[in-house]
Amino acid sequence: MMARPAIGIDIGGTATKVVLVDASAATLARVAAVAAELGHAAPYPPRIGVAAPGNVDRAELVMLYVPVLGSEWAGTAVRDHLPASALLNDVQAMTLAEWRLGAARGAATALCVALGTGVGGGLVIDGRLHLGVDDTAGAIGHSTVEPCGTPCYCGNVGCLERYASGAAIALGAGTSDAADAAAAAIGGSRPATEAFERAAFYLAVAIANACALVTPDVVVIGGGVAAAGDLVMTPLRAELERRTRVVSMRATRLRLAELGDGAGAVGAALAAADAPNPTPEDR
Repeated sequence: MMARPAIGIDIGGTATKVVLVDASAATLARVAAVAAELGHAAPYPPRIGVAAPGNVDRAELVMLYVPVLGSEWAGTAVRDHLPASALLNDVQAMTLAEWRLGAARGAATALCVALGTGVGGGLVIDGRLHLGVDDTAGAIGHSTVEPCGTPCYCGNVGCLERYASGAAIALGAGTSDAADAAAAAIGGSRPATEAFERAAFYLAVAIANACALVTPDVVVIGGGVAAAGDLVMTPLRAELERRTRVVSMRATRLRLAELGDGAGAVGAALAAADAPNPTPEDR
């Protein structure tokens, strides 16, 4: 339970989202104002958490690798610009939010996958957000699903992101983006339908492998592509049933994310509220 309000900021490639989460972690006031304006509106300065795409140094609050934002963001120290208490990768922040308040609420172990322009992931293991030795745990988008497949910008080949992202779906469907691909599929376009089926196939391969390792209580699918609903979820469920044998998907719930595109900002706020070493204003 949060002891005080916290501001969450999710820095994206096309938009930045800001939320104020109250002390009960129940009321979410989504705003278009900057964090400073929110701080002035609160009875005392709330804590601030930041979610950013790419790799981050959580301990030092430094952005390390943020290809969506551009190379000039690499090495940015968040505390040079904001009195922040926490920094997370954006999908790890989404995972924290969905676990605490959304589709994975109450789960001891959970896997969250965000399908957007790319593919990201996050893990909760034994009741804790699992970040790994270098804060990159959960990066399912860069797990290999085709060992001799398409080169990925990360330097690997055959990464899930090359086959199941919104960009990959749009390419396969011959549309400008995944939303247009979904509209085309609903309208009867076979190439668009096959693009979603192909993405679901590769997504199932990666999720089945992850389930064999961590046997999550719940797998949450979020991100902009998840708005396609059954176009993704129906073939995904079917392929997971075919691919999970030792580990049964009957014991794992597969759910769509509940918190929408504000989940990253909400997770950043929760991380800030949970951060150790409070500032003098927090005491």
